[in-house]
Amino acid sequence: MKKNKYFFVVLILLLCALFRCGYEYFVVSSCYDLGQVWDEKNKRCRSDCLTISKINGCIRMTKAQTDSYKKTKEISDEMWHEICLNNDLPEKIEGGYCDVDFSLDNCEKLDENIWYIPKRCKPFRM
Repeated sequence: MKKNKYFFVVLILLLCALFRCGYEYFVVSSCYDLGQVWDEKNKRCRSDCLTISKINGCIRMTKAQTDSYKKTKEISDEMWHEICLNNDLPEKIEGGYCDVDFSLDNCEKLDENIWYIPKRCKPFRM
């Protein structure tokens, strides 16, 4: 009788663990299916972030940018430039590439002939 009791306790714990993992997987995949990003830190689906960077967190978009992205699923060069400026990130002068994983350690390495230098790098670049 005791073996059955332990078996049911282990079974219930296993089912709870599977439900929790399955639920989170379902929520995260549903978020991506809706064209949004999953904020692991805050455990929520976000439409105001273009992406979530490990270094800089949410790369925010304005309401107008979010609405435009929802409609077209595209980011124009002008919008990339605005997103980089709003998030104080370096952007390549040619090509409009925005470095979302930028860290302050790299401020001195940025060449102003290649990159728009973010404001937060000004104290490091004398």
